[in-house]
Amino acid sequence: MKKEAIIVLVYGIMVASGGIMGFVKAHSLISLIMGLVFGIILIFASITLFKKSLLGAYIACIVSLILGATFLFRYCSSQVFFPSAFMALVSALVLIKMTLFLNSKGK
Repeated sequence: MKKEAIIVLVYGIMVASGGIMGFVKAHSLISLIMGLVFGIILIFASITLFKKSLLGAYIACIVSLILGATFLFRYCSSQVFFPSAFMALVSALVLIKMTLFLNSKGK
């Protein structure tokens, strides 16, 4: 579970820092709030994974699905790769990794 916990931790830090960057560059308060909220949720999920609880994997799946859909929608409307398509791709990879992890645990 350590590898999965590290993946979710890095993803959570990316989401939180992306929200901060969105605020700094575009003065988007919603980017700051949502980036920090989802980043903190993912960091919490990572901590639960470090404690060997599968709850963190389920949380990471749900959050990555929500974020992936949101970023994919934003990419379709803007056609700009970074950050929308990049984060949609990262979200999809995290979702796949966590799904495979949960499947290997038989849950």
